Amino acid sequence: MVITCFILHQMLRINISIAIVDMGKSGDTNESLSNSERFFWTEKEKGHIIGAYFWGQLLMALPAGRLSEIYGTRLVLGSAMFLAGILTIIIPLVAHFSYYLLLLTRVGLGLALGAINPAIPPLAIRWTGPTGISKFLSHTRAVYLGGALTLPACGFLIANWGWRSVFYVTGGIALIWTYFWFLLVYNSPEQHPRISEEEKNVINAKLCTNFTRKTIPWSKILTSVPVHVLVIVCGSYLMTVNMAYNYLPYFMDTVLHFNIQENGLLGSLPYLASYGSAVGCCYIADKWFKTKTYPTLTIRRFFMVVCLGGSVLVFGILCFWGDCSTVAVIVFVVWFTCHGCSTPSISANTIDVAPAYGGTVSGLMYTFGSLLSYVETVVIGLITEDNHTLEQWRCVFGLLIGANLLGLLIFLLFGTTETQSWNFDKRKVETVETADGDLETGGLV
Repeated sequence: MVITCFILHQMLRINISIAIVDMGKSGDTNESLSNSERFFWTEKEKGHIIGAYFWGQLLMALPAGRLSEIYGTRLVLGSAMFLAGILTIIIPLVAHFSYYLLLLTRVGLGLALGAINPAIPPLAIRWTGPTGISKFLSHTRAVYLGGALTLPACGFLIANWGWRSVFYVTGGIALIWTYFWFLLVYNSPEQHPRISEEEKNVINAKLCTNFTRKTIPWSKILTSVPVHVLVIVCGSYLMTVNMAYNYLPYFMDTVLHFNIQENGLLGSLPYLASYGSAVGCCYIADKWFKTKTYPTLTIRRFFMVVCLGGSVLVFGILCFWGDCSTVAVIVFVVWFTCHGCSTPSISANTIDVAPAYGGTVSGLMYTFGSLLSYVETVVIGLITEDNHTLEQWRCVFGLLIGANLLGLLIFLLFGTTETQSWNFDKRKVETVETADGDLETGGLV
């Protein structure tokens, strides 16, 4: 269910990124693939439509993380997906009536989908132990599968039934999924009515900490250097993700001149590479962790270098050969492959630092990242307002090179994997037996 959740999360988030290519065309039948209604939006207005999502995510990320810690991921995430499905279905209607109503709907969609990522850490720590946390979190990178499915599917839907069908189909799927989420998913093994006591005992044996906290040490969290590091690194990463999710289809349309169906098909290849990379890297990270091949900090640093350092290299190549379609597609695949390393680095480090408050820390990270992503969206709209040329996109790529390089250097200098003292009510080291019969230190409780 986590995998399908993030596939849908991505579908609902980026469907407009490819639909807007057709929605905003002039209506010339030689350029269009469908006969749907079109809107004469400027590049700046299109940027605001895409960017409005981040205002909702900005407002919801922190509350959603804390609410998931208190009331559980099942309620928070399920309600968020239901609301996101409704808002997606009504996008064609609100777009017809008012540009500003469309912006408001996009903000609402950001509020709903912004709750999903911060809600996952509280679920992860209640279902898996330290040696499996990266593999569990790797399934959140099913967002890339969502991208791989959404781009060609949207191209097909637009070509045959117009851009409106994109929102009806993806929103309807989200509503059906919500029913099965509430039917099948529970916050912890103790609450699940359909697993045996023996299975519960096996799962609980791998868990080493009681993560229930009624109060939260806000002052210590907000003044924590490791939290600051994670917030900055996540901001750098999310700026890159925003570019990939929201502007890759537009770049392929305006600079590489792919049509919508080619845009969707070729645009899906990097997403497939990224999900495969995430699963593979998390398997390697957990194996290194369990066998103690390398210290945990070394593991996190290695994958951070691949993730952010790889993005720096890719954008540098695009600055010189971004107008060559073959080079661009190959580089995009490499870029997304590097993205897969964000799970055993950024996501896993959140739980290293504060497992009891993983939702809250994730909320802070996504709040800051959403703000940066919105600013980035406005800046890209201003840079590309007159026309889309490689020279203009070089400015965008240069901005992202600086952001990724800054995040990488800060993590290498100040990043840590030590669990912070404010994470615990009392200090006591607990040793537990893993499923393989090995003894390991579970942490402080």
